[in-house]
Amino acid sequence: VDVTGGNGDTVLTTCGAGSTNCEVAALSDMGATTLAACDSLDADSSGIYYVTGSCDLPSQVGSPTNSAIVVVDDEVTVGGNSVFYGMLFVRDSDPGPTSTAELTGNGNPKIFGSLVVQGNVDLTGNLDLIYSDTGAANPGDAPPESTRFARVPGTWFDSMRGN
Repeated sequence: VDVTGGNGDTVLTTCGAGSTNCEVAALSDMGATTLAACDSLDADSSGIYYVTGSCDLPSQVGSPTNSAIVVVDDEVTVGGNSVFYGMLFVRDSDPGPTSTAELTGNGNPKIFGSLVVQGNVDLTGNLDLIYSDTGAANPGDAPPESTRFARVPGTWFDSMRGN
């Protein structure tokens, strides 16, 4: 299924031979490690991971010197005093009109980095999201040296766009 953007252009949702989701294809192109669940992730985990099943985050993922990017289809549960270093992205694996992605949990988890949920969040307790402010605070300010730019699949700048 292709999606029509706001400007009328068609954005491909399938890539490669025509049956691969473009987001999954991009993760593969970036060398993501595919996992069925999150149980093998730990404090030594670093790099990019794509989790195809539901995910109960372990007590620690990544570290201050080795962060992880974890992309999960549909469901993530956090609990207790879990600690996550990097980027956690809970994505809707079915790009239909309703989202099935969900982050649930309790306790006092901490995320050092970023959290993106393409759906619902249902947390009890206190989630601490600790990040480095890389935005330009005032118009005309230069971005911080740590700022990096990249193409984002499925956006207006993506090369995988129909005509």
